[in-house]
Amino acid sequence: GKYIHWNHSYIGEPAKGSHLPPKDVGTTFFPLLGIYSSRDPYVIRAHFRQLQRAGIGTISFSWWGRGFADGDGGYTDLAVN
Repeated sequence: GKYIHWNHSYIGEPAKGSHLPPKDVGTTFFPLLGIYSSRDPYVIRAHFRQLQRAGIGTISFSWWGRGFADGDGGYTDLAVN
């Protein structure tokens, strides 16, 4: 799979190169589930279980509109259907 959003360019001076997942990811906080694909059904179910246990009843996510994707990721049309 792809490491979209985990492999961004280094930030700061000198900003040369990019993070190289899976051991070098672009975050100082490592997710409990590990680095993951937002399209993985297991991960989606796990996130919704966490939301439910926390009593969260409303969520929002970035959607760029039908047929559009963000600069690094894929289309999210299927997620909103």
